[in-house]
Amino acid sequence: MQLNINNTIVSIPTTLAEITLGQRIAFFEQYGKALDAKLKNIQATEEDELKLIALDMLADERAIATLAFYSGLTVEEVTKYVPAEYVLIIDAVIQDLLTQEETTLTAERTIVFDNEEWHLQPTVISRSHPLTAGEYVDAKQIIKDLITEERSSYEVLHRLACIFLRKYQEPYNPLFVEAENERYQKLLQLPLDAALQVGFFLNNWIQAFKTHSAALNLPEVSQEET
Repeated sequence: MQLNINNTIVSIPTTLAEITLGQRIAFFEQYGKALDAKLKNIQATEEDELKLIALDMLADERAIATLAFYSGLTVEEVTKYVPAEYVLIIDAVIQDLLTQEETTLTAERTIVFDNEEWHLQPTVISRSHPLTAGEYVDAKQIIKDLITEERSSYEVLHRLACIFLRKYQEPYNPLFVEAENERYQKLLQLPLDAALQVGFFLNNWIQAFKTHSAALNLPEVSQEET
């Protein structure tokens, strides 16, 4: 979708394939983390009427941030030049994309990305797939670190993809999860439809570990505003 805003043509994503995993991580760092903090403060408010007003205003703030982020405009430009109706419509479109049910995703373990086939490795220990100790320990450590640091769930997905999403018969390399590594950077460009396909298979494993973490009294991963 293209819009003319203050004589500038900007593009807005209308499909998950037009949004990258890296963009979702960046949105959380730039806007989502602050929105999360405000939401927690609002939820702690005892007066219901004030809470409803504050939640409505927070939704407006998220809508403005969403348009600013995906259009490349500043928040100031959005608030100054974009009609409120457009802001709310575009936010509704993007939020609908980001909350698509898993049933709408293709449950395939093979993904075509950057004109290459990538394969999601099994995450369970079995004789048919000898999960290496490195894969197993590194994946658990990533989730533990990100839970305790309250980082974005999209970052969890990205770093786990660096472990389990690989080319055909490619062995695991611990350097894949290092920020300066080419693989780490490449998977930031993974389209969100493909990323959620990966998440479809990893979710049960993630939830099982989070449940175990809760039993150990570790804080949950932040459920950031999408």
